[in-house]
Formats: sequence, structure tokens, C-alpha cells
Amino acid sequence: MIEPSVPHGTEPLHQLDSEHTDRNTLPPIQATQGSDQYLHDTDSTNAAPVAPQPEHIASAPEWVKERSDTSAPESDNEWLEYKITSIPPPDLSGIYLKAERMILQQQANQSANKKNSTEIPLSVTTAPNESSIQWPPGQTGRLAKFLFENSYSPVPEVAITAALGLLAGVCGRAYRTYTGKDLALYLILVARSGIGKDGIHEGIPDLIELSGIPAAKYFVRGTDYVSGEALHKELLTAPGFLNLLGEFGRKLKRMANPSDTPMQQLRTLITNAFGKRYLEGKVYSNSEKNVLGVDWPALSLLGETTPGSFLECLTPDMMADGFMSRFLVVSYDGGRPMPNPSRSTSLSNEDLDSWRALVYQAVKYQSPINTPPPCIVCASDDAREKLDSFERDCIENLNATEDEFERQVWSRAHLKAMKVACILAVSDTYLHPKIGIEHVAWALNLIRQDIEVFRSRNQSGDVGISDDTRERKLVTFMRDYIRQPPPPSYKIPSGMREACIVPRGYLQTKTSSLPAFANHKLGAKRAMDDALHSMRDNGFIMEVKNTVLSENYNFHGKAYRILKLPD
Repeated sequence: MIEPSVPHGTEPLHQLDSEHTDRNTLPPIQATQGSDQYLHDTDSTNAAPVAPQPEHIASAPEWVKERSDTSAPESDNEWLEYKITSIPPPDLSGIYLKAERMILQQQANQSANKKNSTEIPLSVTTAPNESSIQWPPGQTGRLAKFLFENSYSPVPEVAITAALGLLAGVCGRAYRTYTGKDLALYLILVARSGIGKDGIHEGIPDLIELSGIPAAKYFVRGTDYVSGEALHKELLTAPGFLNLLGEFGRKLKRMANPSDTPMQQLRTLITNAFGKRYLEGKVYSNSEKNVLGVDWPALSLLGETTPGSFLECLTPDMMADGFMSRFLVVSYDGGRPMPNPSRSTSLSNEDLDSWRALVYQAVKYQSPINTPPPCIVCASDDAREKLDSFERDCIENLNATEDEFERQVWSRAHLKAMKVACILAVSDTYLHPKIGIEHVAWALNLIRQDIEVFRSRNQSGDVGISDDTRERKLVTFMRDYIRQPPPPSYKIPSGMREACIVPRGYLQTKTSSLPAFANHKLGAKRAMDDALHSMRDNGFIMEVKNTVLSENYNFHGKAYRILKLPD
């Protein structure tokens, strides 16, 4: 088959999308009068094959060049002298628009798939009492269930976090990992207000009281230390305890403020005390007030806060110095559970005896001096191999990025996993603790979820209040806008989303209450305008003309067409 030549830059007709090309609207290609005799030769013996005719025969259009000689053809090949000199290019705008929309949809879906392809879910479902965290194995799990079943608003994450925090405070100074680190932990429970976070402050004292050991009360302290100096003195005189912090987000906000000197000192001490072998003493002009340093301060922290307060505090500065990478974050995104009217569950005799024996053993290490040698937690071969493999993964991920936020996420993940696994092992057999594969599996599950919380929040623009944070958040909203239609309450005209046009009002509604926008010094409106201006300059969006919006969509506000989405 011989195809007519097509002007440069025009798509061949047979390649047009059949959905968008109506053959009846294209100019018919016909022969001229001079070829009519040839096409309808009555001599069947000499007749050449008749070319197929379109159903709508008409006079030859201008874009077909006729022969000057209208006589009958002298040979069978003479009809080839007819040629198409030009073809008006078809309107492909509909096809291009569909292709762009498909590309943007694919980008949005790929981004969503990346988030959903992680081994550990980012957060729990919204249904109360459904959790992405399984109950810990062994004695730790039974202690957590005791706290859960005796809570007025039972939430698994709250109970599990409380059990881990309590065991870290009790065991932190008395035991060491096989790599020579204490078992102290920094924990933060992030959950919406009103879901029952008070269970932490109620359940932990109950377990301390059940131990029956008077000195056990010093393992848990609810003191609000207003400066690094105050906490430093406390650790020098009474090391190895859990500090319970209510609404820790407020204190984190102050720590993120460089001009708040007392909180900067507290932040520095918390950063330095994590895993520290020796905490230096204090020397004053009055020598009688001097305090000697202490080995293994083993400070543990357990704070609870709301998502908004927590995410606002995750500034680049808080991540750069390793402060936030020391914390293990447990998230709960579910609702408030129904109240638990019967809260009379008791520990079994075996579990109660085991708990009391562990506390009795750990009390020996409360003194700053003259304490017994610590107990080393060993590991089975398969457990150690699993932890070593995870450490190699952490190092590879850390070396694979220049993003300081991403590096901090991986820098202490292995250490936190090892500490959690050791705590589980100590809780099971406090005299000769040994990490089993079940302890490692649960610890890695918890740590991977912690990693994904930080990474996904950072990628979606939830972390910090910088210009880059605001742009990432707008990208997230635009990607969601393409993937799924917004609710009817936004009153977006039909067809705008299909054309990848997002109204400015939609973005303003989505961003106005976010800390990164609402707390901008010039207001949320200016913050969003600056972010949109930057995205426009970088070629991600373009403003659509008012005439196009009013004529095509009967829309009279400002809107932007999404050209591409950054990763």
C-alpha cells in the first residue's frame, strides 16, 4: 500500500486515536474528473482494480491537485500522477489533553503506590481498637494487655507504649545490649486529642504499685524539668528513671525556638544523655555544691502529643543535630474507643511474680555509685543475624541519600531496634536474658513503622514550616486532586479536574489550617501565594486565563493547570 506523504509535524492519519477522530469529519480524498473514466472502465478485460470509494463522493476539494489533462489515462499507472499536495493538520488538542491527564494520573498513582508498598503500614485504621502493631511477645505483651484491659479508653498503641516505657525506665541502667549500650528509650505517642492517652499516666503507676517494692516509685517521675540544669542535677543524684511528659508537643515547640535558652539547654542535655556512658558532674564556686559525675545515666522519656503539635516541631534544625532521631514514635490515627466499664483484670500469679522479681533486681542499680555489674543481654544466632542484616540495610540507606532528614531517620534505627528487642528478652527471663527471633521480629516491625511515619510525613509536606514544606504539601494536594474527585462541597465545575485544572480556592481551603501556612509571619494567604509562585516559576503549574475559565467552565476565580508533578 502506498501512503500519501504528510507534511512535517503532522501525525499520520492511521495513527490517530480512534476515540477522538471521527472519520466523517476528515476531508475526503477523491479522484478528479480526469480519473473518472479510469475508475469506471466498462471494459472488464482491461479494467484495472477499482480503488475503494468513500460513501460521500463529492467534487474534488482544493487540496487535491488535478491533472491538467482531463483525458482518459493512457496506462494503468497514470493514475499515480494524482497526488495530495497538502492536508490540513487535524485538531489533536483532545488527544494531547487526554495524554497529559493520563501522565499526571500515572504519576499520582505511582506516588501512592510507593507509599502503600512499604512492608509496615503507616498508621492504624480509623476504626477504634484496630491496630497496625501486634501485641508484643511474652511477658511484655501480657503487661501491655493488662494496661489495655484496665484502661477506661482502651487503645492498643497507648498500652504498648506505656509498657515499653515502663520497662525501659526499670531496666535501662541494670542491663546492657551485647554491643555495650543501656536499654533506656525515648518514646513519643502521637495521637489525636481525646482518644485516651491518659491511660499512660494511670496505668504505669498501677504496675509500679503492684510490684510491692517501695523504692520502685523512683523508676517513674512526672516532674516537669524546666531547664537542662534541673534535669542534669536529677540524673547525677538519681540516675536510671522514666520521665513521664504530658503534652510533650508544647515542650517540643519551645525546644524548636532558638531564642528559648532554658529549653535549648534541656534539648542539649536530652540529646547528649541518650546512650551516654558517663554524664559529667557539676562544679560551682562553692565547692560544697559540687556534684560528681555518674556512669550510665540511663534516662528514659515517654511523652504524648497530638499530630499537629508534633509535626510542626519537626524542623530541619531538630533533625540535623540528631535530637528527633533518638525518639521512637508510635502513632495512632484511630478514633476514641467505647469506654471500658469493667476494669478489674489482674495479672496471673506467674506474671505478677515475674514482674516483682524483675523490679527487685533492677532496684539494686538505682544508686549513682557502688552498683553491681550490669547484666549483658545476649542473642541467639538467628536473632543476631537478623539484627546485623537490618544494620547493613540502615547503613546502605543512610549512604544512599544526601537529604539530612532522610539520613537521620536511618542513623539510629538499628540501635533502637536492638534496645527494644533486649527489653523484650529481659522481661521474659530477667536473670539470663537472651534475644530470640520473635523479639527481633516484633522490634523490627515497630522500628520500620517509625521510619515510615517520618519518611512519608516528610515527603507529603507535613514536616516543618519551611518554603519547601509548603510546596511539598501543595504537590500532595494536587496529586490527590488528580487521583480522586474532591467532595461536592468544594463546588468545582465539571470538567476542570479532567483538564487538570485546580482552583486556587480549593488549595486555600486545604492549606489554611495547616501550621506551615497558618503560622507564616505574613499569613496563610501570602504563604500559599508564594508557594504557588515558586511552583509556577519551576514549570509545575501555569495560571489559566480568566476568559478560558469563564467560557469553558463558567468559573470566575483563579485556577492553575497542573503541568507535571515532582517526585
